[in-house]
Amino acid sequence: MVRPSLSETLPGVAISVSLIPPLSALGIAISFFEWNMAVGALGLFLLNFIGIVFAALFVFAILRFYEVKEAIDKNIRAEERVMLEEKREKDKEKIEEIEKTVKEATEFLKEKKNGK
Repeated sequence: MVRPSLSETLPGVAISVSLIPPLSALGIAISFFEWNMAVGALGLFLLNFIGIVFAALFVFAILRFYEVKEAIDKNIRAEERVMLEEKREKDKEKIEEIEKTVKEATEFLKEKKNGK
């Protein structure tokens, strides 16, 4: 959150207060076949929704959230490269173990064949 001292539920309450009443009015208007009222309620809902979206975009732009996201993405890519390199090293070690086991088994079979 931008300001930790504020409640995390505040944005949800604000969004609910602005979107639920027009949707309720829309439902009631449709149930009474009041199409003019339904169109008005739908218009108010859409206006509130668009306002919320643009306000969020504005806040994210002002606080430069895109830069934070880019930094996080950069860190994730770096961690993925490290993990991939570690996986390659483990796979290489496993392959070397298998090769060693195969070599030992081949030598054992040669000795057994020559010993008979």
